[in-house]
Amino acid sequence: MPEHSDLYEKLAADVGIATWDALAPHAERGSLFWVDQSLDLIEVGVSLAVDDAGSVKAWHEAQLFLPAAPQVPTEFAAFRFLIIQPFVIACPLDLSDLIDSSELEADVEDVSSDSDSNTD
Repeated sequence: MPEHSDLYEKLAADVGIATWDALAPHAERGSLFWVDQSLDLIEVGVSLAVDDAGSVKAWHEAQLFLPAAPQVPTEFAAFRFLIIQPFVIACPLDLSDLIDSSELEADVEDVSSDSDSNTD
C-alpha cells in the first residue's frame, strides 16, 4: 500500500499486545474483530481506516476477518491488537514470539482512551 505508507507506519507503531481479559469487553460490545494470521494486521487496519470496503468485504467473505465471539479463545494466551475507531482488530500471538511476557498490555482501554482516531 505505497499510497498509504505514512498511515501504515503510524499504525505499525500503535500495535499492542493484550490478553483476552483486556479484549473481552470489546468482544462483548461487538467491536472486536479477528484478523486471520495469514493477513497483515496493519494492512487490515489501513484498509479499515481508509474505508477500503472491497478488501474488507473480500476478507470477510473468505472468513479471514470476522467478528469475535465473547467466549474466551482458550487456545491463545495473547493477541496483537490495533485500534481503528470504533473497532479493535486482533490476531493470536504465539507467546514464544515474545521476548518479555511483561510486554502484555494490562488494559486495552488505556490505549483507546489515548487515541481519538487513527485516521489522522
